[in-house]
Amino acid sequence: MRKFTLMLVALMVATMSFAQKAWVPQMHQKTLTPAKEVFSPSHRNVQKKITKTTPAKVGYVSKRKVASADELVGPAIIMNETWYSDPAGGGNSVNIKKSEDEDNVILIYNLVPDATEPIYAEVDFEEGTISIEPGQVLFTDDQYGYGDIVLAAIDEGADNIQPDFDAMIEGTISEDGVIVFGNWADFIKEGQYAGYYWDDAIYQSTIFPANGKMDCNIVDGTEADAVSWNVVMFQSNDTVTVYNFGDHGQPVDIILTKEGKLSIPSQLVIDIYQSEEETINDYYTYSIDWAKMSINSYTIEGEATEDDLTFGNWVMYSTSGYFMGGKLADGHIYYIDGEKFSFDFEEPEPDVPVTVPENLQTEDYFFKATDATDESAVKMPLKVGFDGNDIYVQGLCSYLPDAWVKGTLEDGIATFATGQYFGNLRNTYDLYFIGVDALTNSISDVQFEYDEEAGVFTTNNIVFISLKKEEISYVGYYVDVTIEKVTEFPATPVDPVMSGFAPYNAETGYGQIAFEIPLESVNGEDLIAGKLYYQLYTRTTEGVEAPYVFTSALYKNVTEDMTEVPYAFADNLDFADYQGLKFVYLNFATAGYKAFGVQSIYKGGDETHKSNIVWVENTELGINDIAAGAAQGVTYTDLAGRAVAQPAHGLYIKTVKMADGTKKSVKVLVK
Repeated sequence: MRKFTLMLVALMVATMSFAQKAWVPQMHQKTLTPAKEVFSPSHRNVQKKITKTTPAKVGYVSKRKVASADELVGPAIIMNETWYSDPAGGGNSVNIKKSEDEDNVILIYNLVPDATEPIYAEVDFEEGTISIEPGQVLFTDDQYGYGDIVLAAIDEGADNIQPDFDAMIEGTISEDGVIVFGNWADFIKEGQYAGYYWDDAIYQSTIFPANGKMDCNIVDGTEADAVSWNVVMFQSNDTVTVYNFGDHGQPVDIILTKEGKLSIPSQLVIDIYQSEEETINDYYTYSIDWAKMSINSYTIEGEATEDDLTFGNWVMYSTSGYFMGGKLADGHIYYIDGEKFSFDFEEPEPDVPVTVPENLQTEDYFFKATDATDESAVKMPLKVGFDGNDIYVQGLCSYLPDAWVKGTLEDGIATFATGQYFGNLRNTYDLYFIGVDALTNSISDVQFEYDEEAGVFTTNNIVFISLKKEEISYVGYYVDVTIEKVTEFPATPVDPVMSGFAPYNAETGYGQIAFEIPLESVNGEDLIAGKLYYQLYTRTTEGVEAPYVFTSALYKNVTEDMTEVPYAFADNLDFADYQGLKFVYLNFATAGYKAFGVQSIYKGGDETHKSNIVWVENTELGINDIAAGAAQGVTYTDLAGRAVAQPAHGLYIKTVKMADGTKKSVKVLVK
């Protein structure tokens, strides 16, 4: 993977904090809607959340029974769920001390990241409850002149977020020492903006006793400042999950090996609310070379012993080109209660793609759905085969169209187990079939009702193509899913749809043309993908039109000269497909051609019918040749939604921001 240079807006970005960025008081425009979803369509990487009714789900279970304030004293972390659906929440380190004057009062330090004053909370140990008096000062804002920022309950009778200084903030304390309270915010106390909340409006806060520490150095030139954060950790087989990684509440998984190594794949670590005015977006972990100011890898590598986990330079880097928390180095994670990291775990069984029985007979179907990320219609060709009660489906994953999933048919219900492995894409991404029950928002098997006579499968479940097996980190998100059988008959295909064009680039050695070949006839009928072809045409500057011949001399996986390209032909090198969007690399100089054309050809029902040729001019606004002065900026993201400054080999989403504020997004493939 190529290194890419960080896009720094200003030197201040290197040291800015979340609280500094979010200083502007929030207007009372948000209707109170708690974040109840297990995933958000706007996020490519979805992290675990703390269930409201079972806060110990974080994985840390204390052995203590809390009977006095002494039992609550010590380091902890706070995890917050906000009133917004985006983000799910954040968090930070807190510390709890006992009041010197009253046995039933505790002091919570650092309730919010900017807090300079502790919050006093009264505890009833018999009832297991906690009460926090409103109006307590968290800190005083001298930088912008807003004065005291105070803690208060949110008025439950108001439609918008407003303080209620007469209501106590109430909560509970479990026998495990977990404190839960909610419905509060930090408000400006006086002045023009009195009653405006400062940072976040919290639906529920959960404070967990910490069982570990995460230390880092913040390196700036020759100076190094040490920071230390509280964390909650638990280990399952080869994975250590660390909550509050980077002191922002989110969980991060660290993978251990028996050889004493660790790896931290790039994961969401800061989840920032986005409004129309605020576009900092989400922050992910990366390995970085601070000397060169360039990303080394999506994965942070390090060393693991029974006593601690260590790693080198790393960064929390956003999808908009900022980094948070300074120049981080010398990561060190360890337990504070004597627990050890374990290396006697069993190696997990490798995931294996589904294989089909020999001589399986298949028929042509279509996968039809709505892409929930942009509400566009999706239509992908499938092969479906039956072997007794077993059902095999090929083509659900557009990235790996040859991969299969397996289901079972019983009493008219076809069940496909969640977590099935499609395979690995470009030696980088593992892809899985994941189902979600739309009623409970929980991961589940996908069940279809099967109408054998009509040849139609229908489901209310949600289907994901995920980068993870047991949680949602999606690259495909589909609702309103049906699978429908296709019959063969003569038909004329509709015209191709041109998506973009990039002229030959001498530096890369190729150009690119992108287009769609709709799988339907001019009468709106479904066409069988195996009977559909396309043909590329060229038009010279003299106006001569001719079919282009793909040769083995220029195209590695073309074994003999080819003019008609089968719809499903893709080698992910010179020919690629993404949900019907075709990419063809032009491995030749394009300067001598005025235009390029594409024609659809259908050979169903023993007849051949052709569409019109659709042309794109060599100088037309396309994938790369943005008109001078028209574009203000260009950004790339990978399949996981992470920003990439200099795309290397793979598929990316390229977004061009125009001078008029509009955006043009296209999918591009880089060799």
